[in-house]
Amino acid sequence: PSSACQQQADTHPALWDEPWSSKLHHVLGHDLRETAAGSANGPSDETVNAIVRSFDSVRQDVRRGLIFAVIAISLAILTATAIWFWQSARVERDAATANLISAQAKLEFEDARNTLPLSVKLAREAAWRLLDHERSNSEAFGVLLAGTRLLPDAEIDQLELPAPVAQVLQRTEFGDLLLRLENRALCSASHSVRNLYCIDTSRTNTHIAQIPRSAAFAVSDESGKLCMYFANPDTAPRFLHCEENLPMEFGSDPGQETTAWFILDNGRMIAYSDDRICSWKIDESAALSAQTCQLFSALDAVVPYKDNSILVMRNNRACVYEVIEEGIVPSIEAPTFCIPVIGRIVGVSAGYFVASADDGHVSIIDLASLKSQEYAIPFVAQVALSHDLHVAAIRQMPQASVRNEVLLVDLTTGQERGRLRHDGRINAVEMLPGRPYIVTRSGASYPSDGTVSLWDVRTGREVTRFAVEGPVVALAILPGDSGRIAIAVNPEGATKPKLELWPFRRSEHEILPIQKRVVSSRVFTFQDGSVVLVGERERSCAYRVGDTGTPRCVTHTDTPVRLTLQGAERILSISTQETGQRLCSASISVGAAAALECPLNAPTEVEALSHNGRWLARRANEQVCIRTTDTKDQSQEKCLPGTARARLVTDDGRLLLTDRNPDGEVIYDIDKSRAILRIPAFQGDWEFTEFTTDNRYVALANSEGDYNSTVVRVYDTTYGTEVSQTTLPGRVLSMSFGSDDILAIGVEQGGAYLWNWRKNTMVARMSLGYPVQALSFDKNGRLLTVAGSRTQPYTELQRWSASYQALFSDSCGKLPESLESSELERYGIFDAPRFVCSKGSGFDEQGSAF
Repeated sequence: PSSACQQQADTHPALWDEPWSSKLHHVLGHDLRETAAGSANGPSDETVNAIVRSFDSVRQDVRRGLIFAVIAISLAILTATAIWFWQSARVERDAATANLISAQAKLEFEDARNTLPLSVKLAREAAWRLLDHERSNSEAFGVLLAGTRLLPDAEIDQLELPAPVAQVLQRTEFGDLLLRLENRALCSASHSVRNLYCIDTSRTNTHIAQIPRSAAFAVSDESGKLCMYFANPDTAPRFLHCEENLPMEFGSDPGQETTAWFILDNGRMIAYSDDRICSWKIDESAALSAQTCQLFSALDAVVPYKDNSILVMRNNRACVYEVIEEGIVPSIEAPTFCIPVIGRIVGVSAGYFVASADDGHVSIIDLASLKSQEYAIPFVAQVALSHDLHVAAIRQMPQASVRNEVLLVDLTTGQERGRLRHDGRINAVEMLPGRPYIVTRSGASYPSDGTVSLWDVRTGREVTRFAVEGPVVALAILPGDSGRIAIAVNPEGATKPKLELWPFRRSEHEILPIQKRVVSSRVFTFQDGSVVLVGERERSCAYRVGDTGTPRCVTHTDTPVRLTLQGAERILSISTQETGQRLCSASISVGAAAALECPLNAPTEVEALSHNGRWLARRANEQVCIRTTDTKDQSQEKCLPGTARARLVTDDGRLLLTDRNPDGEVIYDIDKSRAILRIPAFQGDWEFTEFTTDNRYVALANSEGDYNSTVVRVYDTTYGTEVSQTTLPGRVLSMSFGSDDILAIGVEQGGAYLWNWRKNTMVARMSLGYPVQALSFDKNGRLLTVAGSRTQPYTELQRWSASYQALFSDSCGKLPESLESSELERYGIFDAPRFVCSKGSGFDEQGSAF
């Protein structure tokens, strides 16, 4: 024993009194007891080494424990951080969702109809937050889309007025406006230079009318006197003279929307009383001359009819009279001289329809057939009639209309087509001359919602809404291409009356006047704009987007199997002939329709055309052969093996999609004459196919069962793999690839879908209410939609923003301000990043108008 051992023995004498094996067990435990007991001379070297290693293991365990403790603490911190970020993201999504709900409520004007800009800002904030969290949201897209469409394109011009407006009169010759104010004032407002000039007439005026083809106008006052004024856009109206010694008074009751005098389009002044009608010629100095008066017993009312004709109502009959210098004589040009009416005349479409009403009914008479349609609508105040559209808009008296709506009636079928609704009482209905639009206003009568709406009379949908601060008491449609509506507003309180000039977007919602059933249609986009090609049963027409001129048409005796446009001036068609399907063509003429020509030397058995009209696929010797459509190009055809039918040729002539293969669809590389992709056969029918512009991907729509659903699949033509698929209700009628991996899909059930096929997410759904027969993206990221309804005799063209970026840009271009923090807090959003219309946001702040 060494001195160290002796020291241990002295320190722990009790241990050395026991057997050494027991002492070892006391120190190390049971694991080494058996080993130590086997040695009579004490622990072996192996046992001692095991003891030492056990102490080293303890030290290592301590270090491992410390390491794991640090890791556990780090994981706890990371977990807490992740939970915090997740919670923050959830709060952001919740805030965006609440924001979106508020935007929807504001957009639908459930709270107030004056908050449209706020609705667009809320929707913009919501859409941006949801996109920031990689969550495409169809509702946000829809709200932002609808809100942006309702915003005006240009700045709203406003002129403050010295008194409330009572009447606005449009000035067609000089482009200015004449206003009658409530405080005996007459004003001239120029919308081009934004000037306002007024004079005091020293009398209470009741009605104002312009003298055609002159700068003068006539004004009546409460005493029945008629005075003449001269209008000039650069100065205030100038008094000319008052008419004296007239045989009758020029009465008017603005509150009842009636007047006992008016000026015909041929420039003759008409006034009437209980028993006579008088006529005057207005000379160059605006003086009345060549007076003629004629007695009429039991005279009820007189209304203007045509250029030189009036409609005289008495004894429940309305008769057409011509006003000439010799007197007032029965019209010989009217299809029917007299027609039966009820009560009072409330609407006239010269030569076509006359509407009359009593306290409980309204009657509309077709002058061509003398057939009458009656509707049980009480207290009708006005009926706006459109002969071209065969539509009547029926408005009740403001005090009688509890539903605050205008009834649209189809004059062909007599059935109700729809209702135009306001939140307040509707005080006026006005058709836009030469356009399929109608304007309604809610203004003078309480309650007023302070809005003017522009409606499409064919669909009954609202195109544009103008929200103002106060009751709208008068409006006028400005002439020319300015596309503006003059709205007179009389706010309550300290705010001054105003005249607001609002732009309305006529190109937003184009209607193509096609009266045949549409069998095919497609949109083509060229450098100079977009052209819509529409095929009917007997003709095919090309319409330029935004152009209201005559369409360019060609006629054909049979229904084309395929239609396309070669360039912007030539139509190509595959038509069924006795000798097979032949290629026909014609130059698009202006005005009269040219005939499709199908020459004998044209390719026969044509099965497919490329969208751009440059390539065709035809059958020759039981093979599919590809060649150009240019007859001057004598290049050799390239034929492919197999008996499959050609379906679609790409615009560059490289790829051909075939069908009717027993093994499914096949895509051929024409240059290499081999199949590059075989798509397995699926049950059902292939409804529609489309290639991307670079031919890298192809989309195929497959209807299953009884067409209750359609599966749309996207394939990679390079690797032959399926990239993505989605299922839509009903049949797919059209598809078009756009930017940002968006595929637009038109369905028969009345709508279009925007599908991000790369992420397999549905970005948005556009509800249109009719089958979407064709759609196409233009080069600016807009989606052009053409639809030929199977239940209504017209085709409609709509233009939509097709991406969030386009919507953000469009809304920022027209509404550059963002929501303030205080406004966001009202909708439960605190300390959150905000969308700001600036270059830093990554969006083009210029925007682009439709």
